[in-house]
Amino acid sequence: MMWDNVLKAVVEHAVADPLLAELFGESVRLKGSGTRQVPGLELALVSDVEGELWEPCVVQWDIWCHSLTDVRAAERQLRRLFHTELPETFGGVRMFGQYVDGDTLSEPDRDDVYGRAARFRHVPLREVYAGS
Repeated sequence: MMWDNVLKAVVEHAVADPLLAELFGESVRLKGSGTRQVPGLELALVSDVEGELWEPCVVQWDIWCHSLTDVRAAERQLRRLFHTELPETFGGVRMFGQYVDGDTLSEPDRDDVYGRAARFRHVPLREVYAGS
């Protein structure tokens, strides 16, 4: 099972990105770990498949901003970071990344808040386990 390592690795990579740091500052966190902040970037594990050969994980990023321009910039940057043609190393975990899809998020009780979900499939390369 690698989903915990994948979440840690992608959070570290996103926090280190200058554009995302400018847009969200310290407001990058796991979904449900506190009060939602705007602007804010939240992520959650949507699915993981233990039975698959390489244990893919789908991670959803919820992007919350006061302008649609910032939402678009954040989603584009997440795609630049996590949609990869070749395997890359994030936080010590070597994996493939693929943009899966996105969707509009709505907050009916908030004015001037824009939300967008972006989902990525991360496929960590399996570690070699030595028998003892």
